[in-house]
Amino acid sequence: ASGARASQINRDAVRQAQGTMADLQAERSRLSKEVSFLRGLLSAGRGPLHLRNFTLKKTDDGRYHFQVTVAQALRNIGTTEGKLRLDVAGTDAEGRRRKLNLSELVPDGERDVSLRFIHFQDVDGVIGLPQDFRPESVTIEIRPKTKGLKRVTEVFPWKPDAG
Repeated sequence: ASGARASQINRDAVRQAQGTMADLQAERSRLSKEVSFLRGLLSAGRGPLHLRNFTLKKTDDGRYHFQVTVAQALRNIGTTEGKLRLDVAGTDAEGRRRKLNLSELVPDGERDVSLRFIHFQDVDGVIGLPQDFRPESVTIEIRPKTKGLKRVTEVFPWKPDAG
């Protein structure tokens, strides 16, 4: 009986060790990806505050899911705070040029998205366009509150991927 109990304790210890090892391997993988991302920021030759990996995908309900990474590459700057503003430019049914801000594209939406991060922050959301609006581009502007960082604006062509 004591041999069976010892064998059970050994099996439990091995299972627990395997679980801990799997958790540590997952954490190592996550940290490795973050280090690669940060190295990419530093070697990209961009300014200290910049946008990366903007994507736009059409959803099944006809709206659009956007995602962008806001990053800063300065050392010892601490927490970066500010606002992200997103506008979609295009033409309406009468052919007039219009620019719609986030509050017009999201039900009960705010005009800006708050930012607060150390190295980077992923921002995403779902936007809907008015009927008969033909989008042409997305403008994303970062307005930092953090000293030492300047405002950044980038314009992306309206090219959604299939959802």
